[in-house]
Amino acid sequence: MKILFVVSLIIVSFTANAQFVNSLQSDFITVKEIKKHAFHLAWTDQKVSLNGKIVEQFDEESYWFEDGTGRIKVEIPRKNMPAVQFDHNTVVALSGEVHYTLIKRTEIEVMQVVFPAKQ
Repeated sequence: MKILFVVSLIIVSFTANAQFVNSLQSDFITVKEIKKHAFHLAWTDQKVSLNGKIVEQFDEESYWFEDGTGRIKVEIPRKNMPAVQFDHNTVVALSGEVHYTLIKRTEIEVMQVVFPAKQ
């Protein structure tokens, strides 16, 4: 009887875990969504993709990125910048990881910058 009870508990716990759906698993998410879920995204090392514009450079590898829902700091190592020049009016797609700390707040460590098809 005890074995049957333990097996029932295991089955119920697996069933409960299998029902979780991460609503952020889409091709592109917004700055607003990233800021809202920053702690979770950083903790799980989830990759994110954003569409928008790099509007300002304020350090060697630090930029401000905007997408219509907000503004966020992005860190783009030189090796990850595209060879083609672009400006603050160019729509780009960024892929990277969310970094979150209480001191620095939320930022994206960008692994790839690409020019998406015209919208």
